[in-house]
Amino acid sequence: MTQPVGKSVSGDRKAQSGTKLATVAMVVSIALALYVVLYVTKVFTYLNMPVLSYSHRAIFLAFLIVLSFLLLPASGKRRDRLPWYDAMLALGGAAGPLYGAFFWERNAERYFFEEFYVWEVALGFLTIAAILEITRRTIGWAMPIVTLLFLVHAFFSQYFPGFLNMRETGLGRGLSILLYSTEGVYGLPLDIASTVIVLFILFGELLFVTPAGQFFMDLALSLLGHVRGGPAKVAVVASALFGTMSGSPMANVAVTGTFNIPLMKRSGYSANFAGAVESVASTGGQIMPPVMGATAFVMAAWLRIPYWSVCVAALIPALLYYFAIFQMVDAEAVRLGLRGIPRAECPSLRKTLREGWTAFLPLLVLMFFLGVLQYTAQYSALFAIAALIAISLLRKRTRVGPRRLVTALKNTGKGVLGAGSACACAGVIIGSLVLSQLGIRLTDIIVSAAGDSMWLLLLLAAVTCFILGMGVPGLAAYIMVVILVAPALQKFGIAPLPAHLFIFYWSMTSFFTPPVAAAVFVSVGISGGSITKTGMIAMKLAILSYILPFMFVTEPALILQGPPAKIVLVFLEAVAGVLLLSWGLSGVSLWPANWLHRTMFVASGLLIMTLGWATALAGLGVGVVALLLQLRDRTVLKPTSI
Repeated sequence: MTQPVGKSVSGDRKAQSGTKLATVAMVVSIALALYVVLYVTKVFTYLNMPVLSYSHRAIFLAFLIVLSFLLLPASGKRRDRLPWYDAMLALGGAAGPLYGAFFWERNAERYFFEEFYVWEVALGFLTIAAILEITRRTIGWAMPIVTLLFLVHAFFSQYFPGFLNMRETGLGRGLSILLYSTEGVYGLPLDIASTVIVLFILFGELLFVTPAGQFFMDLALSLLGHVRGGPAKVAVVASALFGTMSGSPMANVAVTGTFNIPLMKRSGYSANFAGAVESVASTGGQIMPPVMGATAFVMAAWLRIPYWSVCVAALIPALLYYFAIFQMVDAEAVRLGLRGIPRAECPSLRKTLREGWTAFLPLLVLMFFLGVLQYTAQYSALFAIAALIAISLLRKRTRVGPRRLVTALKNTGKGVLGAGSACACAGVIIGSLVLSQLGIRLTDIIVSAAGDSMWLLLLLAAVTCFILGMGVPGLAAYIMVVILVAPALQKFGIAPLPAHLFIFYWSMTSFFTPPVAAAVFVSVGISGGSITKTGMIAMKLAILSYILPFMFVTEPALILQGPPAKIVLVFLEAVAGVLLLSWGLSGVSLWPANWLHRTMFVASGLLIMTLGWATALAGLGVGVVALLLQLRDRTVLKPTSI
């Protein structure tokens, strides 16, 4: 989690480097991260200065607003000084949260009866305006526009036609819900951003300032660099390993892609294929346990289940996702006749493990506290951070000294901007729905439109996720869709966890699916390939991300819900289906395939992945026939392009 959920602030860091503005931004970034650590560790309570949860979220939001206006210019242009209007927005936007943080308790009774002074109303609207603006600057226009629509509807719903016509909302009640309670801005999403997300970003940043990132890259090279199509397989594995530290696809591409993409191109892969592999492998970091990014934390809190439960449920789908990519990468290597990197040029596995094995220990500590002791996500992160710092002291080259610690804290403050602003904006949406009660009516409409068909309901949900996810980071898309669609899925009888994972997966697809495909844009910047061609190849490589959500909704055993015997059987079926589907899409199985073989493999894979007895047996039969036909024709066929 090295950068915001949305666009990077790295350009602004460079633009402001060495200026007074950069110094102020660095101090605020460090103060934000330190404040959250002190709050979670209850230092303020030990000092007899307890901070209420509402007050903590408000203070965090004030930090977020100030830092966003310090770092992110309104138009994206380079700047060395803070414009007067950004200074006013920073101070004015932070004034509301700070007033609430320090005076909410004494005014709680007045707020309950919806009584506000005029200047409190002004502060409230200024706070909401600041939230919308910082969200626009960090993740783009889409979420602020959607939020503004919900906000306008909440206050003027009595003037809307048809099913949008709701009861009138008074200004006092609106402010009471949105800004002076925990049902709006200061609700669950901002709570997660101001604790769990900050700590996991700090954990990732501390890993980055040590040689852990290079260790994971060297480990993948030492294991797979020398095999057929080694560089692309290294990219898949390295991005999956990197996903344990980062939940941002763009961050994954930017960090691992600068090494992996040139390596793949030198070994013989095309620029388009190399960029596509990096895009889909890096996007998979969002679904790869144990650290799945900001969305998984919000999901766990929303469902009121341990974060570890989300990790466990996501494990098999994540492995299947990478298995499919791995198979198609190997098939492309066969088609092109590629070999691996000479062993002499690959790092020694023994030396790599000897010098870097300690990088695994903080992750093991994290998994131990999350999975075995069942600690909350924020306290598990704290213990992992403490273990990381302690272990780093064993060797000089890994030691987290003052300079590295300051760098990690600084980048943590900057890195939380996207997730934090999205969560604050989500609070406005949630508060607006509480005011208007529109969510209940939309749920009924979606369920009614689907009729008696669960498949139609899932298809409507998938299309909604994809449309709202275009141009929006995964967390923002998840939050917007889950508010509207999850209740409909659950009302139809789908269990909460599969319903939320369905939305999570489909929200992720926008990162590599044209026309937006943010991860593809980053990878093309490195590979020099075509955005359109790279995006099309990425869709093929990540085909399973479109199919898996339907699979685990209809068969929860795929997310480890059910008897062990059934889980094993369903897993084996899924592996067979993924293998056959990959053969069909890539055009290479045990031998090269023609159009008939490929069609049969695709059909057999899809039949097996329905996970029903009859269809699975039918699919297996089709696959066996396709293999027999290949065996007959293999001497006259040439491999086809992926």
